[in-house]
Amino acid sequence: MGIEIIEVKSKSQLKDFIRYPLSLYRNNKFWIPPFFKDEWNALFPHLGPKGHEALYLLIREDHVNKGRIAVIALPDERNEKGQPVGRFGWIDFHENFEITKALFAAAEAWAKSKGIQVLKGPMGFSNLDKTAMLIEGFEEDPTIAEIYNYPYYPQFLEKLGYKKAIDWIGYEFEVPTKVPSKVKELAKLIKERYQVKLVGGSLKNKKPFGFQIFELINETHRNIHGFVPFDHVMAQAYLDKYFPLLDNDLVSLVIDNNEKLVGYGIALPSFTKAFRRSKGKLFPWGYWHVIRAARRNDKADLYLIGIADHMRNKGLIALIFEDIMAAFIRKGIKKVESNPELETNQEVQSMWKNYNYRQHKRRRVFEKHLT
Repeated sequence: MGIEIIEVKSKSQLKDFIRYPLSLYRNNKFWIPPFFKDEWNALFPHLGPKGHEALYLLIREDHVNKGRIAVIALPDERNEKGQPVGRFGWIDFHENFEITKALFAAAEAWAKSKGIQVLKGPMGFSNLDKTAMLIEGFEEDPTIAEIYNYPYYPQFLEKLGYKKAIDWIGYEFEVPTKVPSKVKELAKLIKERYQVKLVGGSLKNKKPFGFQIFELINETHRNIHGFVPFDHVMAQAYLDKYFPLLDNDLVSLVIDNNEKLVGYGIALPSFTKAFRRSKGKLFPWGYWHVIRAARRNDKADLYLIGIADHMRNKGLIALIFEDIMAAFIRKGIKKVESNPELETNQEVQSMWKNYNYRQHKRRRVFEKHLT
């Protein structure tokens, strides 16, 4: 029957699109199946800034799914040269170069029809979607916020003419038996010098700062490669998605003497094993695995950290690290994953020198200039 490109238009086709990786990674011990509901909510209707467009494609050979890709056109996204930029994400394919070539040809044709001159990815609708293709660390467990892919993925992309746009690196560090004294001393000094404090109490006390967190993310991440500002609708959707997973002790919020949020750090217990055991299904047992992982875990993932512009380079990161590190120690956390951070983010990376760490993963956003 040959190769067939399917544009996803119906709900049944979207189900096939979401479920395709389940067969591709069936025998892979590192890949983590995302919860179907999370993928569905992200893709239907797709969550992104106003005015964006998205195309989902499946490629089939003899009626069998062999690959998928999402192509995203965000309004007014341009590179430093002013060229219109498009994105690809949710990219998976069998180890067959001709099929992959046909899949990308269809994606690139649509992108060009939208006036896009540069296509890059993997990227999603926002920076809270999974970003960047794994190029080092194929025998390391990913976090639930990371892409896992086979080693042939980047090889095929390079063969198709895609090149490095930027790399993201990942660290794993060991939690010490006590917070380093230099970190504690610096945290105390910062509190006194800049009249800042941590938000105490329960998550109920921290929840009102939810939208302030996204406002601060918009400020602190605006110069990060490919960042898309969060509007109110997007912020609410991500709050609804992630707030139920939060552990109060692992949410560190710093406010000034006017009760204004000036810094944030958010970590979560590792849900890698819980998601893997759930096999992409929240019910009947997925929810139980997640709750168990939240209550009993010796590993955590650091998700977000940021400081307001006017407080940058004043040591507030040390205050956040001291707060979260103390929580790790209390909760018996032994190891922490940093999650992907830009290779150029020296401010955060400078903190790792205080701990026993290793850089164990590297991910890449690829780009191609379309002719």
